[in-house]
Formats: sequence, structure tokens, C-alpha cells
Amino acid sequence: MSSRPTDATASPSSPYVLPGRKRPGADVIVVPAAGGDGFARGSRVAQSLGERFLALAECQQQFLAELRSRLDGLDGAIAEDARARLKGALRSAIDVLDWCDAVQLDLATESGWAAEGLEPLDVAGVCRAVAAEPGSHVGDIRVTGQCSRPWWGEATQLATALRHGLNLVSERIGGAGLRVIEVGSDAGGQWVRVAGYGEPADGVESATVQSFRRAVERLQGRVMPDALGPGAAAFVLHLPVRDA
Repeated sequence: MSSRPTDATASPSSPYVLPGRKRPGADVIVVPAAGGDGFARGSRVAQSLGERFLALAECQQQFLAELRSRLDGLDGAIAEDARARLKGALRSAIDVLDWCDAVQLDLATESGWAAEGLEPLDVAGVCRAVAAEPGSHVGDIRVTGQCSRPWWGEATQLATALRHGLNLVSERIGGAGLRVIEVGSDAGGQWVRVAGYGEPADGVESATVQSFRRAVERLQGRVMPDALGPGAAAFVLHLPVRDA
């Protein structure tokens, strides 16, 4: 069953994780799967490329500004009555330049993100990679949904938050049962819903909760109950929206 997330305006420090009585226990150590090293390398590559792309974008911005200045000067020098056809052609060229400006803005923005170590991620693809990792849970993981645009972030942080979230749901349903990861987007950005379908357990280890919260904080995400309400073994992870 597909469910959409509820209120996406809650504060990043929302105390909600999952319902259930907590009991003290040792910290849970999650060993990254083989895909983790690949995620880390991808982040380093993105940073290196981003630094170069950013320098090129800044240089291109100067050239575009100079071109616009010269075309505006030519536009003002053309007599409207004598050369109306030429003036229309020049106006069309300036319209094209407006499109170049829009593309330039996207290039500069995304290059800046890449220079910070972020990369354009297929969120559903990362979810599938994490779902394929071995674990102690008894049951399948089903990944559904897709986003039309990539999400810019760090793959290692997203993968870590997903692993801890899956562990959290696993404990909530007693370590056995179907788990579902649903990917989607709305006006508030992209989100990932993680839900478990199995017999409810008597609680969740406090260390598991804290590990998940720390992973979400590093990701700068937000956790909310899903449409089934706080009593369900499910949550929605809202991914941070990057400012253009």
C-alpha cells in the first residue's frame, strides 16, 4: 500500500522516531557493506569535478555578461524604422541569451554543490543498493517509487541513515517480516518512507534509536510519522532541500 508523508514543515529536531517502550542496551555497530566504499569514492570524485566546473562556470558568467553588454549597446544604436527586421533578429538573439543565463545559473549552482562534496543521486537506486545488503532480519525488502529529478547529497550519509532506519523498523517488528522502502517527492522535496509489516515487538533498543537519530542529523533530514500514524512501525524521512 502506498502512503504519502504527512506534515513536512516540522522542525529538524522532531523527537518522533518510532513508538514502543525503550529499554537500555549496548550500542549497535553497523558494518558498512561493500557499496559504502563506492559511495565514498563517488563523493570524492564529485568534489574534484565540482571544483573545476565551478571555475569554468564563473569564467563563462563573465563572458555572458560582456556579450549581453555589447548586444544591448547594438540594440540601442539601431533605428527602429530603418532596420526593424534587423532589430527583431537582434531581439531574438537576446532572448536566446536569456535562456543561456538560466542554464548558466543551473550550472553554477550544481557545480557549487559538487564542490562541497555532494553528488546527484538516484534516491531509489541508493535504496535498492542498501536493500540488497545482507543482514540478520528475516524477510524481504521491497523498494517502490521513483523521483524524476536527482537529489544532491552525500551517498554515504543517505545509505547510513537508511541502514539504521531499516534496523529500527526490524526491531519494531521483532526481526522478521516484510519491510518496504517507498521513494517519492512533493512540494516539500524528496522523501523516503520505511515501513515494516510483522508482529509488533515489545520495544526498541535505545542505542538503535540514538544511532538512527545521529544518522538523520548528519544527513540534515527530518523524520515524521507516515500516513498510518505514530502507532505504526513506519516513518518518513524527508531529505534536505538544497537552496539554488
